[in-house]
Amino acid sequence: MVVDVLKKLKKDAVARQRKEQHVPRQNSQAASSVTPKAKTFEPAHKFFVSSNWKTLLERKPEIAPKAAAGEKSTPVGHAQSDGSAASNVVAIDCEMVGVGDDGVRSVLARVSIVDHEGKVLMDRFVRPKEFVTDFRKHITGITAGHLKRPDVISEDAARKMAADLLTGKVVVGHSVQNDFQALLLSHPHIMIRDTALFKPLRPPGQTRTPALKKLAEHWLQESIQTGQHDS
Repeated sequence: MVVDVLKKLKKDAVARQRKEQHVPRQNSQAASSVTPKAKTFEPAHKFFVSSNWKTLLERKPEIAPKAAAGEKSTPVGHAQSDGSAASNVVAIDCEMVGVGDDGVRSVLARVSIVDHEGKVLMDRFVRPKEFVTDFRKHITGITAGHLKRPDVISEDAARKMAADLLTGKVVVGHSVQNDFQALLLSHPHIMIRDTALFKPLRPPGQTRTPALKKLAEHWLQESIQTGQHDS
């Protein structure tokens, strides 16, 4: 309805402008003595477009103010200008042992967390609440003796310690959902960097999820996990 009214007003304005610009011809005597000057009018569109549009365009910023402010700081989890990891980045890896009759169900037995420079923030063995039926020694390297050491901590203590270290940090890991599941912790998706899911890291021809061992061999030319794992 509003659009129809505006169209009619514009049409009337154009018609009025054309009518007033055509001045009636006077008799020859008057025409020879006086040359009438046609009146000029502002273009019809001027009544429908704000007269300060040029000023608004001149003031238009090239980037939104909030975005401009954000550009001044390093984006979450991005590398610094020298290529090093941002200071708010940590990496995590956990080792799990088996519980239950068949030892298939996994529970936490070791937690390792390092900072952006590789400095160890936490590396503790964890005593499961349930009886361990499979230490998976050939993979974890963990034995019953490790879990009897005096520095072994409880699952609850490990969970709290890890949560304190991970809060507000960008967490890097490989299939890191398994680590969070073992810790019974959650973390904002935007603050997670999973090397198993990041497709640009996959070696050429690799279509399935690559093992961490293969990624290390391809990108770092290092051989890891040749025997027991070390988180």
